[in-house]
Amino acid sequence: MTEARPVASPETLAARVLPVYAAALAGDNFWEAEIAARVRHVGALWARAGGRLDLLLETVNQMAGDLMDEALHDHRDLQKRCSVLRRFSDACGRVAIELLWGFNQVPQGGSAGRSPVTPRDLALAMLVGRTEDVDLADREFASAYAVVAVRTKGAAVAAVDNAFHRFGGAGTLSLLQGNRGYVLLPVRTEEDALKVCARVAGALQPNDVWTAVTWVQSAAVPEARQTVSDVLALVTALRMPPGVYRRQDVLVEYAAIRSPATARLFRRLIEGVMNTGVLRETLEALIAEDGNRTRAAERLIIHRSTIDYRLDRIEQLTGQSPSSVRGLRTLTAAYALYSLSEEDREADYDLGLSYLKGA
Repeated sequence: MTEARPVASPETLAARVLPVYAAALAGDNFWEAEIAARVRHVGALWARAGGRLDLLLETVNQMAGDLMDEALHDHRDLQKRCSVLRRFSDACGRVAIELLWGFNQVPQGGSAGRSPVTPRDLALAMLVGRTEDVDLADREFASAYAVVAVRTKGAAVAAVDNAFHRFGGAGTLSLLQGNRGYVLLPVRTEEDALKVCARVAGALQPNDVWTAVTWVQSAAVPEARQTVSDVLALVTALRMPPGVYRRQDVLVEYAAIRSPATARLFRRLIEGVMNTGVLRETLEALIAEDGNRTRAAERLIIHRSTIDYRLDRIEQLTGQSPSSVRGLRTLTAAYALYSLSEEDREADYDLGLSYLKGA
């Protein structure tokens, strides 16, 4: 990544960060402070060359996507493919944030110093609690924000961004990358935010949109970001349908994920089921059908007596009855927590933002 010759194209610079993706997809420990600094340097080089940031990000994503396609082709097993996708998501988030950070440290004209602050800069600074790192002169913030974690399927990032700004109104800040990101809505209540998210989802149909929402005073935005990140991670792990979610929708799982000791207890409880393919598949179907055995059997295309036998086995292994409300709730929490390691949860939904705190 040393600067050997003048920058000729976005492909030239994009190639410099591809080793990060290659290491991530190979399962290596690919991220450290030195790597982050090198990626930021690439962003600064492109800014000094007078390039557009969106063009560089698009080029990086395209070239990294080719690497991901090759990696997925080599892994037919679903679990391994999911692991590859998690690592790729982690790399995408961290690289994008560092490129943005480096790019915005170079003002137009190419000299060192601070560049004019963009709404994207403000969103980033607010989300990581680094407002002291940007020039906030003449910038007005809302006294409170609804912090929204977003995940989409099939929707272009520009369409998602436009929809949130359209319905969120003036003062809306967003930090979106690929199919996920964060939005800050300057609304008065959490209920107002829920309505905005619902309208965004409606405008983006038939694409799927998942959002997690909480409302806080401006000073608490970084902590709220972690809250909605956790909620969205749990919603995804539980394979819940597209929609707008709050902490109370996954309250048991949320409480457990915030307690490492409780999370370990839940994971041990469910380990035998999760390591037995047919039992795991059966529990997943039962959770998806809200505990309805008949619909779960239909989903699995098996006889009712077969699912009854499998659920009995789950009860024998865990001591929790999938047929009771309390038992299914416990098993659902255990399933979600087993599906999420702490590293994978942060990599998937935090977009690498936490790493900026120490940068």
